[in-house]
Amino acid sequence: MPADIIPLPEPCIVPVIPYCVVTGDSIILEGSSGRLWVVAFGKDGPPDVRPTSIILSDFLPSNYREDYVFHQCAGDRILVTYEAGVYVFSLSAGRALLSLRWPKSGPASQCLSPDGTLLLAFHDLPASFTSIYSVPDAAARGDQTGQPEEDFRTTIFNYQDDEPLLDKPGSALAVAIPDQLGLCHLLIGCFGYAVDWKLALGSRPDSIRVQGQPRKIRDFVYDPITVAQTFKYPYVFFSDLFGSGLSAFNLETGIRADCSWTPKKGGYGTFDGLLPGLGESFLVDTHNGWIRWSLDGRTERISTVDFVLLGETESGVWALPKDDPTRIVKVPLPAIS
Repeated sequence: MPADIIPLPEPCIVPVIPYCVVTGDSIILEGSSGRLWVVAFGKDGPPDVRPTSIILSDFLPSNYREDYVFHQCAGDRILVTYEAGVYVFSLSAGRALLSLRWPKSGPASQCLSPDGTLLLAFHDLPASFTSIYSVPDAAARGDQTGQPEEDFRTTIFNYQDDEPLLDKPGSALAVAIPDQLGLCHLLIGCFGYAVDWKLALGSRPDSIRVQGQPRKIRDFVYDPITVAQTFKYPYVFFSDLFGSGLSAFNLETGIRADCSWTPKKGGYGTFDGLLPGLGESFLVDTHNGWIRWSLDGRTERISTVDFVLLGETESGVWALPKDDPTRIVKVPLPAIS
């Protein structure tokens, strides 16, 4: 078989974009059996496809693919929601370290701390509070599904001087600050704006401390605002009105850059997601194919809608053909001058 074709151990469920970016050079795919697979990319050469110990059908009902969402990976842990429930799985241990079910009105959004040891769940108006749970270690669990300890509740993310900070918190992401142990940015997308906190994290839910004042990020064209799960520090990304716009935000400088790709009529669904590319470029899934977006403002078309891009090396990108999800193929890319 040619070196630019990698057979998969089983057919994969074709996503719009890969469900989760584990790091800048790894993504997760779901096999037809429900097993999750990690596809890791080196500087060059073919990707390495490795099985995890998680088979989703061991934990979720047989029809789970109708209503489940992958939210975030943090190290070995992956956050998945299904209907009114949330699960934190250990990819290596094959266990649900945390399993929660809420009544009809659960949290509006949730995310893991960067190391995966805490789960933060943001409850919408009129309750307006945040539940924080400890995620136990896999070695401490003898059962298959972990039940949580009692949650710690706080309003520090919802109110500041009696003014609500969170109006319809629909998405959240915690990003570790490199070389600053225990510090992270917590970003939450709301209705028309996003909020950025700098936090000092501890080992327990009640040890979180806010550093300084929260920063509101405004002046989006449409709402609601969604925080993308893909990031490459110091850049995080916001999408507005269900894919009508896409913005990169530099957490250190506060400078925002908007993707200039021509939107589709009406705007909805122009941008479906993005992956890290080479250097300060990103691979973006648009309504009429994949593009490379360089943060200096350049955009260029790199693939048709027939592929789901997975990751980039110096010689090109690797992709999943939509009509043949049994293999990964290399799609040559034009060089950035």
